Amino acid sequence: MKKGFFALAAGILLLIACNQATENANEARKDDASITQRNSDHTREIYKAIQSGDVSKLDSFITNDVIDHEGNNGKDIVGLDSLKHYLGNIHNYFDNMKMDVVSEATSPDGDYHFSLVRMTGKAKENPWGMPVGHEMDDMGIDLMKIRDGKISEHWSFTSMKDMMEMMQGMGGGTPPVKTDTTKK
Repeated sequence: MKKGFFALAAGILLLIACNQATENANEARKDDASITQRNSDHTREIYKAIQSGDVSKLDSFITNDVIDHEGNNGKDIVGLDSLKHYLGNIHNYFDNMKMDVVSEATSPDGDYHFSLVRMTGKAKENPWGMPVGHEMDDMGIDLMKIRDGKISEHWSFTSMKDMMEMMQGMGGGTPPVKTDTTKK
């Protein structure tokens, strides 16, 4: 009888422990989903701000000491005010500019958010050397480091093939000449 009672008690404790573990795992998944949703919402708000030039709400999504590693001429943009100025001007350089999120993900630890973004528009006078009227259709990956729920760093990656095609369309960036390396 004692063995049966002990087995029953052990079984009940095991069920309680498993149930608690399941509840904890479900809570963690809810937290992961809410972190991913928050990061997604923040990045989409930033893309909207770039399209419109209205950067007034970016304080809610970006840290004051942000570093954007994709400034003009390869220079970092440091600080929220500098970044807001930079992002607020981008829409001035394109007609009908659109930034569409194709895919996105947050790292399992919640510290990084990745967005595959398609940017389209027609170039106006701009600091990047694109001829006025040039049709831009660019895919890139934005990587954002998250600290305390806000973006603290940003990097952007573009396919070299796409970049070369864009530069060729602008009259530059000719691809390297292929040479025959076989010996005769």
